[in-house]
Amino acid sequence: MPLTKIQSDVLQLLAAHRDPESYVGGATPLNRKAPRFSDDIVEDAAALEAAGYQVQWLRQLPMIYTASVSGDGDDVSSAARED
Repeated sequence: MPLTKIQSDVLQLLAAHRDPESYVGGATPLNRKAPRFSDDIVEDAAALEAAGYQVQWLRQLPMIYTASVSGDGDDVSSAARED
């Protein structure tokens, strides 16, 4: 199934400020047995809000954050791990 417009827009926005050391951007499987503390998820939420999206936290646990992102009458939910 192809991405919706909001999914594509959100991914492009987040990719624009991602770097190779970014935790959510792919390092999760490499650090399964060792905790890694990162502010990537918080920075992602700030970038989304700065771009006019609304971020509603549905769950903020020590190992998993879940948010609903909305804008322009559409929304997308996402889950991310943060050790």
